[in-house]
Amino acid sequence: MPRRLENVLVTGRCMSASHEAQASTRVMGPGIASGQAAGAAAALAVQAGCSPRTVDVTRVQAELEREGALL
Repeated sequence: MPRRLENVLVTGRCMSASHEAQASTRVMGPGIASGQAAGAAAALAVQAGCSPRTVDVTRVQAELEREGALL
């Protein structure tokens, strides 16, 4: 999540990571997974009427598991 922006989630190649970690995030699988996680967090934030920044990570993980995502 950008430090100075609210209600914005960032996924894919534009995320911050070490040089070594960045190399493995550019392939399709992690890109799909991070997009699905961002979508789940956004949906939970809308349902709760809050910023995605305040959504509990365990709620996002539970939603992803419910959707059949591999964590």
